[in-house]
Amino acid sequence: MNRHLRYVGAVGGVGAIYWLSARAGLQLAYLHGTVAALWPPVGVGMALLILYGRSLWPGIVLGDLAVADFSQPAGTVLGQTVGNTLEVLIAAILFLRLAEGRTQFGRVRDVAALVAAAAAGTAVSAVFGVASLRLGNVISTREVGAVWRTWFLGDLSGALVFAPLLLSAILTLAVTVIVGMPLNYANIIALPLLLGIGVAFDIYFVMNWRRGVTEHLQSSTARAVLFSAFTTLAAFGSLALSNDPGTADMGKLLSVSLACTLLCTLIVLPALLGPSPVTGRRSS
Repeated sequence: MNRHLRYVGAVGGVGAIYWLSARAGLQLAYLHGTVAALWPPVGVGMALLILYGRSLWPGIVLGDLAVADFSQPAGTVLGQTVGNTLEVLIAAILFLRLAEGRTQFGRVRDVAALVAAAAAGTAVSAVFGVASLRLGNVISTREVGAVWRTWFLGDLSGALVFAPLLLSAILTLAVTVIVGMPLNYANIIALPLLLGIGVAFDIYFVMNWRRGVTEHLQSSTARAVLFSAFTTLAAFGSLALSNDPGTADMGKLLSVSLACTLLCTLIVLPALLGPSPVTGRRSS
């Protein structure tokens, strides 16, 4: 009985997290809220199923249905939910197979596996989603190509944005263990800042990639991110000098998490992005 209750609780937790990320993604949606330029739930769902088990996929279904627009035809809603669920599940299964069960991203092969898995999953979702919209007469035939491209790139961008963020969180926890930095209620409240900063930094590079920028580290965006990170690090680092142990621990954890986020943004993310879907512009 306890095992079943834990499973139900885990599914509910996955659904809640997916729902929250989907609500954030809908702020970037258009076409009656059906297509988003950036869809964070893909990366979030992949991370949850990879780390905690593919058997939690019903949580993806629940989370997706919770944000569905039921003013559309029922077939359209169900088609989108099936596509979004298969997207995350296929991507998680494919990644674990290609990476041989590794989740540490310690090899180039692991990074390539993530990109391939995310691309395969998002392609499935785009096919289901666009087909559902067309069969439900939400979009016209001439809009199919443009909507599919936006759907695919939006979902792929969501996966690529959150993959480095997940890695930076793992690195942060690893560093705290190595240096013996305790995690407590005084400093763990700093970790949500990692989410906001990491998402912001990653989005800048992903949007540049979608516009055709390929030389990411030579771009003005990279310099802006670097200077922003240094100024934020100086502010957070000053907390580590506090005489109050709790404040000092929070400053240290913020500094470590920001450094790991910057590392993943400038090194891992450009490697994940690969060739741009748009050619022409080289820097921004």
